[in-house]
Amino acid sequence: MSRHNERRSRRSPAGTDRPQSPDAAVNDVRSTNSRLLLFGVASLVIVVGVLTVLSVRRPRANATAVSHPALTGESRKPAARPGLSPGGDLALSPREWQIPSPEMTDMQPEVRDLLIDARARVLADPESAVAWANLATVCHVHKLTDCAEICYRRADALAPNKFSYTYLLAFLLDREGPDAEEVASLYEKAAKLKPDYAQVHQRLGDTRAKQGKLTEALDAYLKAVELAPNLGIAHRSAGQTYLALGDVPSAKEALEHAAELTPQDGAVFAALSRVYMALGDRAQAEQAAEKSRSLERVATIPDPIVHAIFSTSVSSPVCYERAKNLLNQGKYAEALPQLKIVERARPNDALVQSFLGSVYINTDQLDLAEQHLVRALELEPERVSANMQLGEVRQKQGRIEEAIAHYRRAQQAKPDHHDINLTLGNALVRNRQFADAVEAYAGTDPAGAVPAVDHVFWGFALRQTGGAEAALEHFRTATQLSPRYANAHYQLGITLEKLGRVKEAVSHYEEAVRIDPNHKAARRLAKVEGN
Repeated sequence: MSRHNERRSRRSPAGTDRPQSPDAAVNDVRSTNSRLLLFGVASLVIVVGVLTVLSVRRPRANATAVSHPALTGESRKPAARPGLSPGGDLALSPREWQIPSPEMTDMQPEVRDLLIDARARVLADPESAVAWANLATVCHVHKLTDCAEICYRRADALAPNKFSYTYLLAFLLDREGPDAEEVASLYEKAAKLKPDYAQVHQRLGDTRAKQGKLTEALDAYLKAVELAPNLGIAHRSAGQTYLALGDVPSAKEALEHAAELTPQDGAVFAALSRVYMALGDRAQAEQAAEKSRSLERVATIPDPIVHAIFSTSVSSPVCYERAKNLLNQGKYAEALPQLKIVERARPNDALVQSFLGSVYINTDQLDLAEQHLVRALELEPERVSANMQLGEVRQKQGRIEEAIAHYRRAQQAKPDHHDINLTLGNALVRNRQFADAVEAYAGTDPAGAVPAVDHVFWGFALRQTGGAEAALEHFRTATQLSPRYANAHYQLGITLEKLGRVKEAVSHYEEAVRIDPNHKAARRLAKVEGN
């Protein structure tokens, strides 16, 4: 059994209670009066603290670092956390709890509407843990963290055995920098409620590592590895902790496994560099260090519960990023509602208008596409993407000269842009401006990819301007790229026939007809064979 696997099955023994000595019992009796006095003072302090919560918003500490604390020298002292006590006003009846009411004057309308609705649900049923949790998540995902904390605590108090309430409260506090011991205790409670959720063990390990409790951190990481063997960040964290504890062989095993699972995680190779150096392998250490410098730290904790709540955010910046990701995936219909939220927050943003134009083009709503793209160019006349997209709309509308004008404007901004020159050249061919098209094609990148259809347009322009030999190469390339492209074979046949190579031309006419029996190559073939 490997060192890494051995450690997975090992756990620290639970602590044992010691019986109280007779002398200690006597001392306890003698100090009873003093304790009663201290208790009274402490009670007064708690009351003052609770009253302070209701009127003072506390400052927040920065989020904790991503790096492994044991390896970065991060402070092990808990952050100061003035203000809200863990209990708050939980001693009151739920119907006596005050409902947080953030300032909404300058709030984004969509966020305000969600918040108003969530507060209304709590007002309607203040004893509902679900209502408090809903308000908590609305506040959480829109960065109203003070309110979110209060609401999570109340949901957790009303439903103490609900895993997600405890877990999300711990997650929030973990990010806001309070006393790590409370965060750890919340993660431990959550782990007992849902012991098979690897992510809670990973986060517990991170918290224990920040406290400098490396043995406990390692146990948590190994539990995460046990539950989710393909969770790369858990292997990385375990390896870093082994290294901090001086167990270099186990660190090597865990980190090399992490490197296999997450080969783009720079932190893995940074730690491996230390491992190899400790083992005396300087060459491999330098190689790992070089690789770590070329990579970003990308391994994160894939967390369905956290992802689910943050997917409900309607803040403009979140919707903007969400829309861009959807557009990159070609999910235009799904991107639209996200972009409409962003547009309401940023009505004079040319890029947002351009994105909306792209959505409407790809959902065949040309009138709406035109409206947004015209607006984009009013805001920023030289925006390349808007000019290209409006050119596409004009072309689909049959307004080819207007399309060419927009393509030319984009080309002026980026004269060497490969795709712009191809698009402009094709439009000029459609408008029978063959010499101008040849000039536009000349501006493409010689190493750039040219699709088969563009080779056909390019070849047609060359043939129409007397460059039959050059045209031949473009048509031949088109047939190689797309062997079942009937028109490429037909155009190649026409060019070969013009060059007097009739037998070769016939073979391409025949191929075009085999691909598409109704293609006009059939008439050309009949004419050639008739002669």
